[in-house]
Amino acid sequence: MKLVTFLKRRPDMTRDAFVERWLTKHAPMAAVFPGLRKYTLSGSCGPESEADAFAELWFDDRQACQAAYSSEVGRSGSGDANAYTSRRAQALLDEVWLTPDVGRVGEKVVLAVKRPEQTARQDFVAWWQGEVGRQVAPLIGERQARLCFDRVGLVLNSDPQSSDGLRRAEGEVDGLLEIWTSPNESPESVATRLEPFLASIRSLGIRAELLMLRENRIV
Repeated sequence: MKLVTFLKRRPDMTRDAFVERWLTKHAPMAAVFPGLRKYTLSGSCGPESEADAFAELWFDDRQACQAAYSSEVGRSGSGDANAYTSRRAQALLDEVWLTPDVGRVGEKVVLAVKRPEQTARQDFVAWWQGEVGRQVAPLIGERQARLCFDRVGLVLNSDPQSSDGLRRAEGEVDGLLEIWTSPNESPESVATRLEPFLASIRSLGIRAELLMLRENRIV
């Protein structure tokens, strides 16, 4: 299970300065969260978008994630994050690999989706897994790829001023598709090849956000 966070800088910061600060100042704070199993931070390397960075933190389960953010170090990290962001939107997701996990890091494309309000969560998750397999598998080919989804509908409490725990609510996204680029391939080229799929899901009322990222392994 992992927590994903979409991050947007304060208006008075440049994107490069924001990502550099996150990597050098904030990431070491989050790296010592209790129970953290893995942590990657990706900075935007594409056109200006609604997210300048994308964080992924893995825990044994949702309860362990909440315990980490409720700890003293977790509250301190959340306070620092809030001070430098204009957007900090999160979701708790499960994941499956669509290809063998070869440990690749570097440039990747992330497609983040949110279902229409009238669509049941479990129906959407089943559709998302099937539709990605049907339409996107030919694009993935030999590229490393991972599929994520929110089957549970629990939201993390990362407010440093609140003592509440996990709650039933809507996360920022219901699904992710992550595709790492092949050697000598740009994220832009992968994003271009995803455009027909992106158009098809948006026509169904699905909210979709496409990010072009450069991934860094923190833990």
